[in-house]
Amino acid sequence: DRITKLSRGQQPALDYLESPVFLDALRKRQGFAARALEITILTGLKTGEVIGARWTEIDLDRQIWVIPADRLKDRRTRSEPHRVPLSTDVVELLNTMSRLGEFVFPGQTSGKPLSNMAMLSVMKDMNRAENGKPLWVDPKSGRPITPHGLRATFRTWGEDAGFARELLEEALGHQVGSAVERAYRR
Repeated sequence: DRITKLSRGQQPALDYLESPVFLDALRKRQGFAARALEITILTGLKTGEVIGARWTEIDLDRQIWVIPADRLKDRRTRSEPHRVPLSTDVVELLNTMSRLGEFVFPGQTSGKPLSNMAMLSVMKDMNRAENGKPLWVDPKSGRPITPHGLRATFRTWGEDAGFARELLEEALGHQVGSAVERAYRR
């Protein structure tokens, strides 16, 4: 039972001090899955939110990505979309990508997004040293990092950089405050 809770709740995260080296290695890789993983690192979004991204959700001129409530994991309790401000790096990356349909990260099947295993596959391929050991592991658990663990990387970096807890939670798409507070926050 404890193992199940750990595997679901605490995904192995990259030490954010290693992020520049990891990003440099990732940027040398080709393909939509590598770009999706890069966007995941730069935004702190969930894997499903990234691979399901549609071009109609993204306004590159205003540097905002609005993920509709029906695409969010907590859609049963959340009625408002998740508004994601985009950094210059994310906008530049998205501007370089081919538009091959409605999805930002198209899958191999026409009209479908990337598989939810695509980013994990890229990460596993990148994370093999010549001696067979992983290059990047979670500093606490020693386990190889996962795409979802990058959210913890983002959160830890933000906390250490001095960003307010509420801002970080909003960035991760978590609901912050009471229903009344959220009604007034637009």
